[in-house]
Amino acid sequence: MTDIALQKLEKSLEILSETHRYDLIIDTALKILSLDPQNLYATYELLRAYNNTHQYEKLIESTTRALSIWPNNDILYEFVYLYYLSKGGLEYLKARDAMLKAVELNPNNAAWHRNLAEIYLINREPEKAEKYLTNAVKLKPLNAEYRSRLALSQIRLHKVKESLEKISKCLRDDPDDQYVLDNAGMVYILAGEIDKAEELFRDALRRFPTYNYFQSHLDWVLREKADKEARLTKGLKYTPLYIRQKDRKRFFDEESS
Repeated sequence: MTDIALQKLEKSLEILSETHRYDLIIDTALKILSLDPQNLYATYELLRAYNNTHQYEKLIESTTRALSIWPNNDILYEFVYLYYLSKGGLEYLKARDAMLKAVELNPNNAAWHRNLAEIYLINREPEKAEKYLTNAVKLKPLNAEYRSRLALSQIRLHKVKESLEKISKCLRDDPDDQYVLDNAGMVYILAGEIDKAEELFRDALRRFPTYNYFQSHLDWVLREKADKEARLTKGLKYTPLYIRQKDRKRFFDEESS
C-alpha cells in the first residue's frame, strides 16, 4: 500500500511541478519524504518551492539535511548559494564558496560558472566575473543571457568595442528575453549611450511592466541623462560611467578571506 501511495504522490508532484502552486508542491513533497526520506526528486522540488516562496530558513535547513545524505550533489550547493545570496553583505562569501564547490563537483555545468560570476559582479570584481562567464559561454554558447552578462563584465573592464558588439548580437539573437534586455540597457548606460539605454528600457518596461528592474534602471538612465545635459550646458565634458565608476570591492576581499 505504501508503494502505491508513494507512486500516486510522485505522479501528483510531477504534475504540480509544472505549476506555481508552491503550497501544494511543498505539501506533496513533504508527504513523499515522510514515506521515503531519501527521495531526491521530492527533495529538489521541496527546495525549489521554498526558494520561490522566499522561505529561506526552511530552505537552508532542508538543504543542510539533504547534504548530510548527498554530500557530493552539486545541485544542492546551488540552494546553499541561493540562501546566502538572499542574505547579502558578507554572506556573499558563503554563496561564493557554495558555487566553488558546485564547480569543483561538476565543472561542466554552465549555470554554476554563471552563478559564481554573479557574486564577483556584485562584489565589483569584473575580471573574475569575466573569467567564469567566459567558461559559461564556452559550455553554453547559444545562451544569450550568459553572453549578455559577459558583455556587462567586459564594459566594466573598459572593453567597450567587444562589449557593445557582443550585446548587439545578444539582442538580435534573443530580443524578448527580459534578462538580456536588462543587461543590454546596463551596458549602454555604462558605455555612455544614454539615449539608446533610455529607448531600450522604455520599450522593455512597456512590454514587461512587471519585471522588477526595468523601472529602477530607467530612473538611473534619466538621472544620468540629466547629469549629462547639465554638464554639456556648462560646457563641461561628459565622461561615460564605465570610466567614472570605480570597481572597489563592496563586500569582501577574496585574498584575505
